[in-house]
Amino acid sequence: MRLSSDFQENVRRFRAAAVDCPDYIINELKLKDETKLLLFYVDNMIQTDILYLQVLPILLETSADDLRLAKLPFADVTVTATVEDALNGVGTGGVFFLTEGKDHGFQVRIENLVGRGPESTDTEKNVRGAKDSFVENIRINMAIMRTKICNHNLKFKEYHLGASTHQTAAIAYLNGIADPEMLAEIGRRLEKIDYDGFLDTAYIEQMIADHANSVFPQCNVTERTDKAEAALLEGRFVLFLTGSPNVLILPANFWSFFHAVDDYNHPPALASFLGMLRLTGLGISLFLPAVYIAVLSYHYYVIPLNLLSNLAASRTLVIFSPLIEAFIMEFLFEVIREAAIRLPSYIGNTIGIVGGIIIGQAAVEAGLVSNLMVIVVSVTAIAGFVIPSQDMAQSLRFTRFFMMIFAGVFGLCGLVIAASLLFINLLRMTTLNRPYLLPILPLSVRSLGSTIIRLPFQRLRRRNELAKPVDTIRGTGK
Repeated sequence: MRLSSDFQENVRRFRAAAVDCPDYIINELKLKDETKLLLFYVDNMIQTDILYLQVLPILLETSADDLRLAKLPFADVTVTATVEDALNGVGTGGVFFLTEGKDHGFQVRIENLVGRGPESTDTEKNVRGAKDSFVENIRINMAIMRTKICNHNLKFKEYHLGASTHQTAAIAYLNGIADPEMLAEIGRRLEKIDYDGFLDTAYIEQMIADHANSVFPQCNVTERTDKAEAALLEGRFVLFLTGSPNVLILPANFWSFFHAVDDYNHPPALASFLGMLRLTGLGISLFLPAVYIAVLSYHYYVIPLNLLSNLAASRTLVIFSPLIEAFIMEFLFEVIREAAIRLPSYIGNTIGIVGGIIIGQAAVEAGLVSNLMVIVVSVTAIAGFVIPSQDMAQSLRFTRFFMMIFAGVFGLCGLVIAASLLFINLLRMTTLNRPYLLPILPLSVRSLGSTIIRLPFQRLRRRNELAKPVDTIRGTGK
């Protein structure tokens, strides 16, 4: 609805919008020539000292004919012609002014940054490197990136999302390095989103993904500022959202979920060893219970005789088949894990340790599972913890149940079939129209140094081809 030239009509509209909004401040003032001036802002969302000590003294000593936006050179001033724009502006830290007889007003942005400051993240630990993390205020997050990348080519392209929340989303990229076509593609997907609001960037992640129904993550999610900085230097894109400390890194391939920031703080040999350790953890977490089920159910003859006798003795009291036995233990572990996450930390740690020991021991004594099954599930759980990305770890835990079913029904042949189906699914997946398994499939020798094996920095001068960077050479290229 456009603003009216009738001053009292505009006041009536704003006061109607302020019903049941005690934090809306609406005042009628007078300029030097007695022209009425409407002042409208949200309490505690602006810097009132700047408003009353710097902005208002200038305006109130000015007549309506001489009122010019140039009178406020220190502020972010925008012209507003609709009621909706005025309401949205004051809701994000603006002060709206409207003079009598005008059908448009102007807003001065002197927002008060509400919320916590940058602090260490609890979800992504590191030994060396930066300790600060992103916060819920998008302006603070932008400022953090400006302090880390002192380059005028760091750009933030804004979009307004949420039919009810009117949130701001911003795509950060390095102009001259990032691919403009990929930037345009992300923008097109954001503009197609029609939803009432977003509690986190996870909502956007699912709405812009190439494969919305896939259990595998297609965006890197992080609170770490240095991880976002590294992604920008690779030519990738970082998506910020008002109200969320989690940012999305686009695009992301399968191997990027096995990277940790500490990998680049260690010597190449040690970082490569840690990468291989995580890849081994992937194999154990995904296949170990299924292999246990298949071997005990169908292929027990491959077990050495002295070990087979011990296994037979441990399973004499177990009343369930290996498949049911494995499902019982995996289900109990998932229940304990979920309970430990949802409870307060001082209670959750106790539940995780005591619950695991008591329930595991009780299940063995009751004949529900064998001792070896408890060991298998424990090793599987620990192997899954070495994966840095919690999103990928959760996807692997979900996929593990399908591996167990195939192995329990068809033995090792079923496990091979399930692994083949998983590989085919990953092979056909894309992220922002880029292959999910790049640079392994299709093979890109130049980008292999940023997968599991980490090469020395002298041999990492080329940027990863995942995001198709315009400038492929790190540094000046000299």
